[in-house]
Amino acid sequence: MDYIVRLLKKHDIPEGRIDIGRVIDLLRRGERIAAVKLVVDQSGAGLKKSKDLCDDLQKEVA
Repeated sequence: MDYIVRLLKKHDIPEGRIDIGRVIDLLRRGERIAAVKLVVDQSGAGLKKSKDLCDDLQKEVA
């Protein structure tokens, strides 16, 4: 889980604001758009930051 903390810091998204397990589950099921939307909705981060986070997470969990 250290990689998740590292990625959240890299993308300047505070820990604890996102249901990261749900995001990872969506990414594993191929629902990338839903995962990005969830990050945007839960974190308040912009679309680019959220997309970049999901891209990096997908590389780690794939």
